[in-house]
Amino acid sequence: MKPKMRIKADEIIQNIRSGMTDEELIAKYHVNSNVLRGIFEKLVDAGLLIRAELSGRASLATDSAIREQPRTRTRHYTMFALPVYDLDDLTVEGYLLDITENGLKVSGLEVKKGQTKSLLVRVDEFADIFPFTLDARCRWVDRESDEHSVIAGFEITNISDVGLAELRNLSRMLALGE
Repeated sequence: MKPKMRIKADEIIQNIRSGMTDEELIAKYHVNSNVLRGIFEKLVDAGLLIRAELSGRASLATDSAIREQPRTRTRHYTMFALPVYDLDDLTVEGYLLDITENGLKVSGLEVKKGQTKSLLVRVDEFADIFPFTLDARCRWVDRESDEHSVIAGFEITNISDVGLAELRNLSRMLALGE
């Protein structure tokens, strides 16, 4: 097994501030663009860099654009807890916070960024909507201060025509839209 390379924060910060490109950093530290993006996020989270110092970097383009792009679909917010289940473990219940035809925000499901989940949306106890399933990829995760409360944003990657019809019915029934 190859020994793990250590990357010192002060060294990579100096390299970033000196104008090294993403490609040069990747070559120097023998990492891929995902690892480099993670390093950038850690440096910003720790307050060692400000996001403006990283603007224009290709390795951040896909990630930073996720939350800053204008929405293309109307976001509908729930007024009460609507259950969502992980199909890999139906004992784990999360709650739908908002929904669009492209994605959803869920609290209470343990997930990692980039992970794909098969979800069951079961709101039939609250509305005249049949349960439906979908596959979704986690685009971002926020952990609350108690570390047990997780809120995650998902991009829908697969949904049946019947499921999409039920999702649209649910969106129409939710009173609060963006």
